[in-house]
Amino acid sequence: MKPVCVLLPLRISSPNAVRFQTRGGQMAHARAVKQQRRVTNLLCFAEMRAAGLFSHAVERHGAQRRVLSTSSGEFAYPCVVRLTRLSSGELDGDNLAMAFKHVRDGVADALGIDDRDSRIVWEYAQEKQPRGTYAVRVELQRLPGSEVTEEDRQPAITDRAVGSRRVKGNRQ
Repeated sequence: MKPVCVLLPLRISSPNAVRFQTRGGQMAHARAVKQQRRVTNLLCFAEMRAAGLFSHAVERHGAQRRVLSTSSGEFAYPCVVRLTRLSSGELDGDNLAMAFKHVRDGVADALGIDDRDSRIVWEYAQEKQPRGTYAVRVELQRLPGSEVTEEDRQPAITDRAVGSRRVKGNRQ
């Protein structure tokens, strides 16, 4: 499987920087969270589909069912998703992981799985950039040296309505 790399125009900041002193502040934060997840989902799905990672996607009762595999039929699990924060400042390790929560959810939505699936390994990194420059780089690649087991050959089929809050879970 050829690695997929997506550059997202998102500004990721420490979750400690967010203060909920007023209802307006909470609503602004909720809007920003929704935007991060949606932009990540749409751009990652478009890039993965262009790379041929989905063997097929079927509409069923208004929900998108996705089967993740390469165009040659080789399933893309297990895989590593590396999220890199590009910014002038740096976060410590626990803040970095928490800051990526909504991006991680958006990538999982694009893959059509739950982000706690054991076949996905999540890695976090950050790179210094000139002041005023910020983005997020998402890299998806097959786990090096991994053997494909029979369980991995089972496609991750989910019933997820795109943009919906309801997830029915993995069904086969």
